[in-house]
Amino acid sequence: MPIMNAMASGGWCPVHDRVVPGRRKTCPDCGTPLVAMPQKAKAEPGPIRPEAELVDESAPAETTVENDPQLLRFGTPALAAIVTGIIAVSFLAGVAIPRHSSSKPPASNAPLTKSDVAVNLTRVGAGVRLRLESFSQRGATVILRVAVPDDPRIDTGLIQGVTVAFSERNVELARVPMPTRATPDGFIAAVGVPDLAHAHIDSVRLTAMTVGLPGPPGGVSGRIDADLHGVWPGSTRAAPKARYYGKTVGLPDGRKVRLNAIVGWPDHLEARLDMIGQRFNWDYNESYTLAPLPNGPVTGRVQSQDGTASTRYVSFTGLDPKADSIVLIINVTDFTINGDWTWPVK
Repeated sequence: MPIMNAMASGGWCPVHDRVVPGRRKTCPDCGTPLVAMPQKAKAEPGPIRPEAELVDESAPAETTVENDPQLLRFGTPALAAIVTGIIAVSFLAGVAIPRHSSSKPPASNAPLTKSDVAVNLTRVGAGVRLRLESFSQRGATVILRVAVPDDPRIDTGLIQGVTVAFSERNVELARVPMPTRATPDGFIAAVGVPDLAHAHIDSVRLTAMTVGLPGPPGGVSGRIDADLHGVWPGSTRAAPKARYYGKTVGLPDGRKVRLNAIVGWPDHLEARLDMIGQRFNWDYNESYTLAPLPNGPVTGRVQSQDGTASTRYVSFTGLDPKADSIVLIINVTDFTINGDWTWPVK
């Protein structure tokens, strides 16, 4: 008989710790009164659950924050740190990667600029007249055709190059040196500038023009003989000695140079030269040498001064103390005219 039915019709003996069936009130073995066992009501059947909701109670329980205090203690901060890291990385990636607006197409997709403008305007810069005949642009390549009205100071066949600034709406886009090719009345300058490929240039400004000089006989532009007696060598026990000369020689650039004086110092000679015919904003590529000397020629160093000054102070070091006469050799290879020739090209 099932235990539940026995408890309903008998009692429990506390001495023998067992259930005594039947309707007895005492234990038949020891006479101890039996403890009544209440009858348990039958459980009514509950609702039938669908199979999908049945849970296998023998399977291990799923670990959650509620049933695992270790997960509650350590898992939550770790998870928060991971989420925070993901957000930070996403933010930094958004800052580092530039965003391109889809409303403006890339410059590479824009058509290359094409322009041909007949200008025919004359401008004057640093005393020199230049006429821009035409301006052409083919993408990055720009071409200038310039005429040089008759000027005895400039041999158009010896123009070596120019520097030109290109602007759009009063904003300078590029300033570049441009090689030149001589024409019967001037030169053509052309160069490729990638930054100008899509620009619409409306102004051209020629800022400098370099002109070469014909090679003088023997490669010497001018020479002046000078006697060093009484000047060299200088003495450390006396004041520097000076000697005045006043000798003048012409140069192929149209100027004249006069050896004004030489001063003998204990360790070097200093020559003072007066440049006659120096032009404003013209820079000359010139050098000065003393020769012949027992230990070879000595090149002078021009002391820092205003480039437009008409006087040169040139120092010579390393001279032989026995030198008693020298030849001052002046060489000029080219000059640069720093003008400001500006033309509209729209």
